[in-house]
Amino acid sequence: MSQFTGPLLPDYAVPSAYDLRLDLDVVAGSFTGTVAVNVKLVKEVRFIVLSGVGLSVDRDAASFTPCESSEVVLSGGDLSLNTSTIPSSSKLSKFRVVAIKYHEQKIVLEFESYLPRGQGVLDLVFSGEITKGLFIRSGYNEKKCARSFFPCWDEPVYKARFTIAMELPVEFAAVSNMPILEEKVEGNRKVVFYHESPNMATYLVTMIVCPLQPDIEQVLTLQQQPLFSRGLKQTVETEILDGDIVMNRETEKVSRVGREDDKLFLFPIDKAEKEELRKDEVVVVSRSFFHGQPVCLVTDHLKLGIICGIDMRVDLASSDGKTIAHRDIGTESLERNRRFFVGDTVVHGSWFGAVEGVELKVKVHLETGVTITVPEAATKDYEPIFKTAAESYLEEPYYVGQEVIVHVYDDPLTGVITQHKAHMVEVKWIHCNPLREEKEPAKTFWYGYAERIHDPRATSSFWSLGSRCIFEGKEFVIAGVRSMVKVKWQEGFVEVISSTELVESGEFFSGQFVAKKEGEGVGFVRFVVDRIACVEWVKEEKPELVPISELQPHAEYRFHISDVVAKKSGSGDRGFVVGMGNGKLEVEWWLNKTITVVQPEEITRLCYFVGEDTSEEDEDEEGSSDDDTPAFLLGPVAIASSGSVPLEPASSSSSSSSDEDEDDDDRWG
Repeated sequence: MSQFTGPLLPDYAVPSAYDLRLDLDVVAGSFTGTVAVNVKLVKEVRFIVLSGVGLSVDRDAASFTPCESSEVVLSGGDLSLNTSTIPSSSKLSKFRVVAIKYHEQKIVLEFESYLPRGQGVLDLVFSGEITKGLFIRSGYNEKKCARSFFPCWDEPVYKARFTIAMELPVEFAAVSNMPILEEKVEGNRKVVFYHESPNMATYLVTMIVCPLQPDIEQVLTLQQQPLFSRGLKQTVETEILDGDIVMNRETEKVSRVGREDDKLFLFPIDKAEKEELRKDEVVVVSRSFFHGQPVCLVTDHLKLGIICGIDMRVDLASSDGKTIAHRDIGTESLERNRRFFVGDTVVHGSWFGAVEGVELKVKVHLETGVTITVPEAATKDYEPIFKTAAESYLEEPYYVGQEVIVHVYDDPLTGVITQHKAHMVEVKWIHCNPLREEKEPAKTFWYGYAERIHDPRATSSFWSLGSRCIFEGKEFVIAGVRSMVKVKWQEGFVEVISSTELVESGEFFSGQFVAKKEGEGVGFVRFVVDRIACVEWVKEEKPELVPISELQPHAEYRFHISDVVAKKSGSGDRGFVVGMGNGKLEVEWWLNKTITVVQPEEITRLCYFVGEDTSEEDEDEEGSSDDDTPAFLLGPVAIASSGSVPLEPASSSSSSSSDEDEDDDDRWG
């Protein structure tokens, strides 16, 4: 075996065509297959070596038949439908396999005698396991995958034609690279035959099997990993992204990753200056996501899901970020250090809006011993001094105890913030309840006239390394972040996983409303596998498998989980989208905290989650572009891991270091 231990296959055997058939038992989690490969041997050999992992080849059925030049029908497919032109001959005798060895993802076939040089057909019968799952996929530009479902020359240099047939249950759909040639149904099973492919490498061979009508009961009876059993574990290093929280491998110091001048830097929590990012020296410990955000696995970008819960734990430090005072605190225990931030959503009377600006009022104790009241804190006049690079990157002044440089005098003075509060807020008003039509409020007004409203499920995304918060009545800086997220995979099951194992996905997600780029109609996505979407169209009886390159988000129904919506008619009630599926939406209404199922045409979207790309949004029926729909950052009352916190407006009596609820005149004189 020593001659076959290298990373590459021996180059004396070159395949030119495969005739492959797989019989799939998707419930038992197994498959059998036959393959006939047209192979050219450049010399006489005793061994043929192929790629294979997790497969078992039947020795008694394995053979090699030399041939010259005539047509032969391969044993791997249906006689009447086979279109491969693998040359045969004047029927030379078959060479039998006497031994099979499995070594380092290779299958070594030893024959009874030396095989002659020239063309021949290698016939194999094999079996393997598929993880019991709702979806089965292979290939689609993924290297070293084909070897997990049939013996082959699984290296890019070897290109060949492929004729594929799959046998599967009638309630499942099958997709491959080429169009369907014929489909035969026998009882509760069917065989799907595909046209022969052009020359291509094995990593381009694609086979998808998925149920036409997935349902939760079916999902619960199946295991939760939808791949062919590969026999090896993928080890993909987590890519470091803007916004990640990382830890130095040696010092265990924590930093935030941020972008400046199109380059990533480290912004430490214990130092005032940013540092160069050296990726080999740090490891990602937390990654930020939003409730309802589409994601995929770092190790498998085709494994798609939606964030449906976030459990964030933080470490709290003193103002300098160096001394940890509390560890592993759930963000549901934290309070904000002032009432309003840009991005908050508010209500005033019958109007709903989003905060676009916050005017702060602060008290500064100068180095001269004088305390001054600043009615409008402009950064150019009262320059904040941040003690850590992490909070400097956030640029969220001010907090009690923060030093500032005052530029309103001839000579700059230093001072310390002793009190601060949100004094005036600037709001973009978006929606008025039609049953209580009122005059639109002023754009800028006193903060006490507005009530913040938020979705508790979505608010943990507010907190980050360097954020200031109130815990047990005292102010701290967040000096460490770790988060576990709850993901609902498109197969229907829910999994709690580390945030570092996920990355944002740009794919269509289960429940999303779509339309074809060319054509009319409304559909919704049931699932996406290998960039093939199963779409159920309104007014159509059967779903359709459509390449995602042919789809686009529906122009009017651009809903996501956590969007703020309102009824188009009647009461005009507002609520949050909490679920999507079967062409409908689940909305939790603010007033009575009930969840009802609505049709997409019954509601309109008021706000969308941060991070959505609106560059190609179309104008809605009222003539206003969705570009006018504000993105908002809900936060932060931190979500529970269950994702079922009662929905309530933000309390107007929450405490903070600035005691904002005290009488304004009494405080500021």
